[in-house]
Amino acid sequence: MLSRLAGYRRGFAAPARDAGRPDAGLERAQPGRRLLRVYFVKPSRYDDDGRVLAYRWGVIPSNTLIALAGLNAAYAAAHAEIDLQTVLWDELVDGALGAEILESVLERGRGDGAEVIVGLAGVQTNQYPRARDLALGLRRLGATVLMGGFHISSHAPSRAFLEANGVTTVSGEADFTWATLLDDYRRGELRRSYRVEDGMRVRTGSGSITVPVIDHAPLPAIDDRYLRRFFNPTFSTIDTSRGCPFACSYCSVKNVMGRTMRSRDPAAVIAWVRDAYDRHGIRNLLVVDDDFYRTPAWEPILAGIADLRRTRPDLAFVMQVDVEAAAHGPEEKGAGRRSRGSRFVELSAAAGCFEVFIGFESFNPANLEAVQKFHNEERQDRRRRAGAGEAEAATARVAERYRRVVDNWHASGVGVHSGYIIGLPHDVQGSGRAAARALAQIGVDIASFFIYTPFPGTEDYDEALAAGRLTDGDFNAYDSTHPIYLHPRLTAEQIRREYHDAYRHFFSWRRLAWSFMLLLFLVPPPRLFLTAVSIPLRSLATEVSCAVAKLLGVPLTYDGTTIHLPAGTLEVEAACSGLRGAITLILIAVLIGELRQAALRNRIANMAAALGAALVLNFVRVMATILLVCAFGIGAATGTVHELLGLAIIVVGSVLLAFLPWNGAAPAKEQRGVECARGGR
Repeated sequence: MLSRLAGYRRGFAAPARDAGRPDAGLERAQPGRRLLRVYFVKPSRYDDDGRVLAYRWGVIPSNTLIALAGLNAAYAAAHAEIDLQTVLWDELVDGALGAEILESVLERGRGDGAEVIVGLAGVQTNQYPRARDLALGLRRLGATVLMGGFHISSHAPSRAFLEANGVTTVSGEADFTWATLLDDYRRGELRRSYRVEDGMRVRTGSGSITVPVIDHAPLPAIDDRYLRRFFNPTFSTIDTSRGCPFACSYCSVKNVMGRTMRSRDPAAVIAWVRDAYDRHGIRNLLVVDDDFYRTPAWEPILAGIADLRRTRPDLAFVMQVDVEAAAHGPEEKGAGRRSRGSRFVELSAAAGCFEVFIGFESFNPANLEAVQKFHNEERQDRRRRAGAGEAEAATARVAERYRRVVDNWHASGVGVHSGYIIGLPHDVQGSGRAAARALAQIGVDIASFFIYTPFPGTEDYDEALAAGRLTDGDFNAYDSTHPIYLHPRLTAEQIRREYHDAYRHFFSWRRLAWSFMLLLFLVPPPRLFLTAVSIPLRSLATEVSCAVAKLLGVPLTYDGTTIHLPAGTLEVEAACSGLRGAITLILIAVLIGELRQAALRNRIANMAAALGAALVLNFVRVMATILLVCAFGIGAATGTVHELLGLAIIVVGSVLLAFLPWNGAAPAKEQRGVECARGGR
């Protein structure tokens, strides 16, 4: 598998080692033509020691950058009278923009006859201090500077500070604001602030805003150079819709993009995916919609991607959905009319979805109620204050609901990545460890834990600010890994401990060891190893099989691995050593142990039994071949019969492993769900 990935033109194994500066090789202005050079910069952030975070390669490219590149491309196509260049600079992978680089950016622009515009894009709260410093540095050099992103859209004091220092702020989605901004710049009338002015009026958490209608908005423009700065250059992003219908009090999406879901044109999305695959080698996509299950056009989009996979079978994607997408129970499967959720899950799997991200956030209903995450609960438990006797039952129902969600996705072959918040108001000491164990028990594949952080633009931030419960005013700490909120039950140090305990207990050494063992089976064994091990196994198989055959009265002689029979001569070749069958059965033993959640001693016993079964069954295979040759001639040693004997080793060995005494039924999920829920209160 790894060798196949390495064979792709830009596969997982081949990120760029030295991509150079993103603005290398740009053309100079043509005589008589006006040239605008727009730098879209994704700022990094400062670490705890004040250094700018940067890595040789990244993991997930910024959808904001390629979306803005698409807006620039659309503007250039509509305005042939000017030349427009786009430079994408992601500080995380392209390097920090130090003072010398900033000066060189402007100097290159002057030398090339280009007007330089720097847009600091997609600024989150923890990136704001870095973005602010870049903006002020650029303004001191006389540059035209813009800044946008969730933090800028959500925090009025930051906007006021930037505008007072000559930085133009952009609030909300820029799909159509961008063209207005460039028109103003070209006329020399650039304003200090921009926001969405035309579109549709939608509700937010506490009011309403104007958002653009995006069915015909420009789609992202893939930059091949940028993608080569990531571990997997065949991986990109796409947003098919905007908004979120829910009112979670810790989330700013509803207040920046509204609670009405708006979708792109499905035909345009499918055409973009086809072009990304065919022209840019994109095989994997992250659908960055905040809740793809609520996307109005999910059905035609998934159906279109499923159709693409008929000729592009390695096309796959990851998406974010809510709990209700797969919360349907088994009673709905036999119904004449399938539930919306069951159709969504099945079509998602057919379209190549291999992982979903779901915000479970907490097993404790009191926490879910506190942050208005009502849809994670069963309907009878929503918006009601459970009494002391009812709280335990409600917690158990949440755990069972989450387990059902995981099972439904797994039944379609889709992995589950859970988001979970540590430090919600009703968390106590031990909550982190209990949450990790509960998530593992219900079958979550990957878990990401976040320390509760009231972000600007949320109801929780406004409430905490008014109550004086924010303990840190440094926005660098607003990254969901630092406690910045005065918790009613836990100290900051205790929250940190719960956060680390959650990761430590979910990604335990035992869990990681078995995962790494499974990965080892994806790597073909070295040829030298196969040769060294297969030679003695061939000799052993020959000796044992011939000894048993002689006891049965078969006239034969053997020399090394060559068997002489009256009907002809057989050679026990490397394929008949039993080694490949042993590797396959050991893998099956590992899988059985993982599925059964077996004790360590039982997993080791499974692997030992698999090795023994593979050797014994291979002896039987060779002996059966000898008997078939004696009965039907030398032709019985080749062709379909011989292949079926090899397959029989795997089938019989798997059955034997499944029925070993210690591989009994796993503990009932219902019981485990109640136990984990109690531990997570």
